[in-house]
Amino acid sequence: MFERRKTIRRLMAVGAAGAVATALLGAAPAGATEESNERAHGVRSAVPRTGQTTWLDDPAVASGVGTARTQKSVTGIAQLRFGTHEGVKYGWARGLRTNDNHWVRFEVDLDGDRSWDEYESWRIGARNYTSGYPTSSSKDRAFRACVVDTYDEECVTGENGTVWW
Repeated sequence: MFERRKTIRRLMAVGAAGAVATALLGAAPAGATEESNERAHGVRSAVPRTGQTTWLDDPAVASGVGTARTQKSVTGIAQLRFGTHEGVKYGWARGLRTNDNHWVRFEVDLDGDRSWDEYESWRIGARNYTSGYPTSSSKDRAFRACVVDTYDEECVTGENGTVWW
């Protein structure tokens, strides 16, 4: 009986220690990916941060919405969309004609190398569009969209992904 109580106390202590460590460590380090069963977001570690970089969680509130680019692939149709909310123009991705287990992915290039610096993915079954990211007059900022099998699969221009816009 005493051994059983001792084992239970140890298990409780280990569980408590794990919870404390998780709370103290907080967010993932730069370059890491934050993910759930329905949404994923990634950032490369050396991303330049200039100007406004606030994501618009739900671009359904935008006006003047249009489609800048479209790409058809075996996983579905990826659209690169744009619109304005509260005077700020945003871009985002939308997936069409695909299944609920595919992901729509939106990639953001911030330094002009046409490689993603940030991305957001949504499982189509949860939402068929991503959050929006502010556009810029800078030639360094560009967006592309794709429909992929997994949240961490990258866009490939001309295959599953649109060209950069």
